[in-house]
Amino acid sequence: MKKLAPNTRVKFYSLTHSYLLDSVFYLMGVTDLMKKHHLSADYSGIDEKKMDKARERGSRGHAEIDAYCKGKLKGKPSNVVKNFKALNLDVMESEFLISDNEMIASQIDIILGDYSIIDVKFTSQLHIKPLQWQLSIYAYLLEMNYNIKVPKTYGLHFDKEDNPSLVEIQRLPDSQVAELFKAEREGRIYEPLPTAPTPADKAVMELHRVTTYIDSLKRQIKEAEEEKNALQEAFIKQMEESGTKSIVTDFCRITYVGESIREGVDTKLLKAEQPEIFEQYKKLTIVKPSVRISTNNKDV
Repeated sequence: MKKLAPNTRVKFYSLTHSYLLDSVFYLMGVTDLMKKHHLSADYSGIDEKKMDKARERGSRGHAEIDAYCKGKLKGKPSNVVKNFKALNLDVMESEFLISDNEMIASQIDIILGDYSIIDVKFTSQLHIKPLQWQLSIYAYLLEMNYNIKVPKTYGLHFDKEDNPSLVEIQRLPDSQVAELFKAEREGRIYEPLPTAPTPADKAVMELHRVTTYIDSLKRQIKEAEEEKNALQEAFIKQMEESGTKSIVTDFCRITYVGESIREGVDTKLLKAEQPEIFEQYKKLTIVKPSVRISTNNKDV
């Protein structure tokens, strides 16, 4: 893969976090563009002190990762750097300035050797939709300027213990990014274009439909089982009181089965008190791979 030539027309001023084109025109950052068009995450309900603390942590983490990637890290590496290093990513560029040289400029946190891009987040949670927009804009500008293909886009999220998780984020169609830029040029707020669902979207929708249908059936079965159990208890009581052993009708036979004792093994107790015997007789079963589907915030 060829190295990417830096943009020499746009200069970034870190103190004011501003971008200047040809030493004359100020450009809008991607974050400000998204905020203006209501595409950013909503932090309005969060205490300002917490926001300041989060911004400070994010700035520090980004700076440490950038210094490490550029080989300029000084002093003892932080947990963020240690955990980032453990990911063993093929980093080509970090904090790479990208612009359309007209309206928009920003810096991509990480560009990998195959031109995949990563945005690093230190927020309490990963806000997928805003991140999807951010990465899609980055990929759109990178491909436009360098005539390359960005194969994948990722969010790299560090939780409050600085543990990282790399999440692939599906790009939006270029037509949506182009429409956003057009809206900004024309001085209007972006309105999403109606888009036909992709084959992947259709597959997800169908899986959700079937899962929801099964979930509905399970609820009906549970309700029917509860009704059946109540009826059975009534029959048990009636047959015990009358001494009846069997009730025969034209469509079914109901037979009374008396109390009995079922033998079993308390595996938890056996494992605790006789671990050698438990290990000798335990049975391992291969569990096939699966996906967990969440509907109405419940895993099914």
